Amino acid sequence: MKKVLVTIFIIGIVLLVIGGIIMTTQHEGVELSNNKDFDFHLNFNLDKIINKMKNINFNNKVFDENNFKDVNDFKFDTIKKEFEKTDDISVESSIYSTFIQKDSSLSKISVEVTRPIVEDKDEYIFEVEFNNSLDKLIIKQTYDYKDNIFNKYQKLFNKCKIIIKVPDNFEIGDVDINCSVGSININEINAKNVEIKGGVSSINLNDIEATSIELETGVGSLNAKNVLSKKFEFVSGVGSIDFEGNIEDLFNIDLGTGSAKIYLPEKEKNYNYDLDSGIGSVKINGLKHKDKAKINNEVSKNIVVETGTGSISIFTK
Repeated sequence: MKKVLVTIFIIGIVLLVIGGIIMTTQHEGVELSNNKDFDFHLNFNLDKIINKMKNINFNNKVFDENNFKDVNDFKFDTIKKEFEKTDDISVESSIYSTFIQKDSSLSKISVEVTRPIVEDKDEYIFEVEFNNSLDKLIIKQTYDYKDNIFNKYQKLFNKCKIIIKVPDNFEIGDVDINCSVGSININEINAKNVEIKGGVSSINLNDIEATSIELETGVGSLNAKNVLSKKFEFVSGVGSIDFEGNIEDLFNIDLGTGSAKIYLPEKEKNYNYDLDSGIGSVKINGLKHKDKAKINNEVSKNIVVETGTGSISIFTK
């Protein structure tokens, strides 16, 4: 019970910060509802939440919407670079959305950075550095968006992109992405370890194979299809999850509040379960389990699920 109360307290603080965002966008993409079983549902729309962030008191300054320019007022340029094969890829960004994907036409790694053309005094905001040494490609946006970037350029966030294309036969060691605001998209990639940390972020994975995948967001969504991994972990304060894949060892979800649908390819008896639903709900194939439940089927695959007030549904073959 103490753990549940602590969880509720933490979620309460988070919701005090983003409550205005979520509650004022009920008809614009975010909707919270609950029923008598304390099932909470979150239809998450990242763009709507980010658009509402302009009204937040940030660094003791209230953003003035009249200061914003329309996206169409800006022109964009694209920086293109090529790199020899490298073991690891690291991206650190405040506002750039990141894409990593395969391209069969390439023999080298291709990086494209799309950014707005702004006043000379503001160019540093969108500056990106590249470093390819010690078998690691590092791409870093040097500016910290927390320094009141919202005033002028908030509407440009979803137009800023880092696109990384790798050759077909290229095997990646570690993928490490840290993104404050934006989307993270990885398609058709084989890697050893994938680690993603996002602030207000949507994460999209498609046809991914990795030994370990670790994901973390403050407010975010996860859409994962055709994932194969030995270990998969997703932690989020407020979020939505749609997962489909095969986990060989450990599948771990820690969701403060929100909704999750998990689709697994094997029969229910082929997994062990460690479930903690707080005052939310966890269901396996439609059957709701009590707030804390452990099911040991004496197999090697383990499903660990924890939520404070969320609604999680697990579907097996």
